[in-house]
Amino acid sequence: HYSTRERRLGYERAMAEAGLSPAATVRVVPPSEQVAVYDALLAVADRPTALIVRPEDLATVAYLAALHGLRIPRDLSIACIAGTAVYFAGMSVTAAIVPSDQEGIAAVEMLRAKIEAPDTLLPARRIPFRFADGETAVAPAAGDHVRSKARSPKSVIHQHQ
Repeated sequence: HYSTRERRLGYERAMAEAGLSPAATVRVVPPSEQVAVYDALLAVADRPTALIVRPEDLATVAYLAALHGLRIPRDLSIACIAGTAVYFAGMSVTAAIVPSDQEGIAAVEMLRAKIEAPDTLLPARRIPFRFADGETAVAPAAGDHVRSKARSPKSVIHQHQ
């Protein structure tokens, strides 16, 4: 999906603006392998300081983090991309909220324009997400073992089938 590419480019741009080198991995993860992938990701010393997951993966990631002795958000920040505000284990989850209503309005406007001028090429429209500043993501502590000057935070972008 094109949005995976756009998200990765946004991550890379933000890392460059922060003076850090991006370390993103993009791959398709079948649902049957998600637990093993997240578990392996959290088990290594050079683990990510943050994960962006789907709301339906919050429980899995939080459970695996706890098994590895990681506390959210002190040791591992978690954010998600969701259709509405998300709450998990009594915390508001840091999230990018998909503006479905605005996407619907734009889609109807574009459809009407296409009906009126079928041969006209319509440009893609970007509709910004709303940021929900929750309780599940914080900046890593100074001296955090993962965010040394020699290494940048890792990001893993998974596309689920």
